[in-house]
Amino acid sequence: MIDGNQISAFAERWHVETSSFHLPFGEMTITLDDVRSLLSIPCYGEFFTPPANVNEDLTIAADVELLGVAYDEALTETKTNRGASYSFEWLKVVFFKQLREGRYECTLRTYLLHLVGCTILADKSFTVVSVKYLFLFQDLDICGKWAWGPIALVVLYDYLRDSRLPATKQIGGYLSLFQDMNEPISSMPQMFRWTAKQTSGNIAYYIAKLDALRDTNIIWTPNYDENPMTRFQFVSLFT
Repeated sequence: MIDGNQISAFAERWHVETSSFHLPFGEMTITLDDVRSLLSIPCYGEFFTPPANVNEDLTIAADVELLGVAYDEALTETKTNRGASYSFEWLKVVFFKQLREGRYECTLRTYLLHLVGCTILADKSFTVVSVKYLFLFQDLDICGKWAWGPIALVVLYDYLRDSRLPATKQIGGYLSLFQDMNEPISSMPQMFRWTAKQTSGNIAYYIAKLDALRDTNIIWTPNYDENPMTRFQFVSLFT
């Protein structure tokens, strides 16, 4: 369960100019080292550049070619969402249909798109995923080359930037990166298991907690001794 009050308290302290949270003792941010150790996804690789203009025609063509759906079905989904996105419910329908028909590449693309749309590439609605991310899986043989850690971090930073706008009422990105409190396990990503629980305070509670933070309350080298498989990189302390 994402604690919206906790996220709001942190978002209030986000500064776009420095891409960091301004706290009483200085600045802190979510780093690539955090993403690597918490999620165990690669932080090295090639950067993904999505198509510049994902319009209705490109969306339908991608549906037909990469997901294996019929033209009329693709057109209906595009009209329903009024833009270049897929609903998670529609992706589930496509997944099981392609699985039954033995079209395994289309099945895998559908599954992977749903997976990243629910996690590292989640948008504000948490009900749809952008069509542009389908092109991450256009060639399944090379989709492992992408620098998935930076992709996740860039998306989260972008949503934190937008959260500072007065009209913004929601935030996207992989918000679980704010809230991981699991014990480190050397052979597994630290967020390998997730258990929902009731939130513990309102926004005033979290604001007061952040206001009271001092440098002595911070673990500056998280998991350094406990998790030898993913040693903390001291270069992360410097800019």
